[in-house]
Amino acid sequence: MAIGKNISRVYIRPRELFSEIAENPSMKESFLIVLMSGIISLVAGLVLSPKFTFTLTGNETIVKTLEVSFTIGKVIGFVFVPMVVFLIEWVLWGAVAFAIAKLLKGEGNFKQTLALTGYAMAPYIIDSIIFLIAAFMASPMSVTINATDYASAGMRFGKAIGEFFSQPVLMATDFIGVIFIVWFAILLAFALKESHRLTLGKAFVPAAIILVIKIVMALL
Repeated sequence: MAIGKNISRVYIRPRELFSEIAENPSMKESFLIVLMSGIISLVAGLVLSPKFTFTLTGNETIVKTLEVSFTIGKVIGFVFVPMVVFLIEWVLWGAVAFAIAKLLKGEGNFKQTLALTGYAMAPYIIDSIIFLIAAFMASPMSVTINATDYASAGMRFGKAIGEFFSQPVLMATDFIGVIFIVWFAILLAFALKESHRLTLGKAFVPAAIILVIKIVMALL
């Protein structure tokens, strides 16, 4: 398939690929690249979700209410949020890159920028696979929460999820992920150079800004 060939070229010969497709990149291919990362992360969430279990004690009425809301929240947070985040970041970073490139007198349009941003996100497919492997390796965790009131139970639930993701094998994926963020930024710079006809130095400006923001977000 063409998309498989182009993904491999993003990894091996990105500058050549971006030079060829800069004028007319495939939005469909770009979307599928982003979607692949999201789907793999979704599968990782499906693996992780059963490993985090909770038991509520205390007021029976509050327990019944919180049990439903916590379960729904866990499924959404573990399974669907990672996939949605990739799609949001695709549009967000594409818009940021486009805006800064225009300030630097870039010539490309938003559709080109958005499509090429999707191609530049191809390394996240590998990053998502690493996260999936870590999900299989993660240890189960069970927590008991005293449902005395909604606020305190909610805070304990959130803290427990934070503790679950603090285990070394999952935290390691955050630090490994920095490598893929840098890789994405480099690819984005090459893409902006070709699509906006910027010098490589200017093309690295929006890429560097996005890089700093993403690293800070990843390590928070």
